[in-house]
Amino acid sequence: MRIQHLIDGRPVDSRSTFDTINPATQEVLAVVADGGADEVNAAHLDHTQPAALCPVFRRKVLEIDHAVREALQLLIAGIRRPIVE
Repeated sequence: MRIQHLIDGRPVDSRSTFDTINPATQEVLAVVADGGADEVNAAHLDHTQPAALCPVFRRKVLEIDHAVREALQLLIAGIRRPIVE
């Protein structure tokens, strides 16, 4: 799964990313955009029209919420397993 920035109602790639890792399996759960000054400045300029972004923003928040819940389930499942199998 790849998680991008959402700027001006559109998904935007970042110059750099970081991996979100399942500590139980060391599996990469998602590659997440790592925001820098350019992304922060672009998002800051976009704040003037929040009403137009509400449906898109809500959809993205729900997608992220779903991904976080999946990651937590994997984490909990990993904690319940023995460290050495």
